[in-house]
Amino acid sequence: MSTEQLEYDHTIFEGDGVAAADKNLLVKFYEKSVINHQASREARAPKFEEKVYISIIVPGSREQVARPVTRRDKARFPLHWSRYEARQEAPTEGHPLKEWSLMSKSMAEELTFKNIKTVQQLANVNDQACQEFMGGHNLRAQAQEWLKQQEDDVSKSKLTHELSKRDEQISALQEQVEALVAQSAHAAKDTDKQKKRKDF
Repeated sequence: MSTEQLEYDHTIFEGDGVAAADKNLLVKFYEKSVINHQASREARAPKFEEKVYISIIVPGSREQVARPVTRRDKARFPLHWSRYEARQEAPTEGHPLKEWSLMSKSMAEELTFKNIKTVQQLANVNDQACQEFMGGHNLRAQAQEWLKQQEDDVSKSKLTHELSKRDEQISALQEQVEALVAQSAHAAKDTDKQKKRKDF
């Protein structure tokens, strides 16, 4: 299916669960020169105007939705829209495949051509997309396992940090207790000395 066939299809990607699916979409707002038919008829010559378009690509697919932007698009992709307004290119979020130790450079380039640029996108491609490149299902499983390992490592790191912080707090409390005990013992000695002096 070509970009032209999809250009004005506003129903693509709509439906239940769209908010979760949106996280994996490659979205871009851009300007495009389009012909203004009314102005062209009045001037009897082609007249063009700049309109803002949105491009939506599903990782793993070469098909693209490209159509004029709507208010719903701005609300649906607020971060991308704000970056467009600031004329900033929205970066691809996630761990780049080219920086992934388990991915060869040639395979990373092949997947980039298929609009799969990060480990996160690879881990979320559907079965149909996996069939489009060699070892797709295996690579997806590796990506999912790697991400899970990363999450486990982060969890372990947080736990280690929390335990270390707890140990520091316990050590500080022990020092305070020891200081109080020493202070109490010192005060008791002073009391004994004063008592003995009175006895004499």
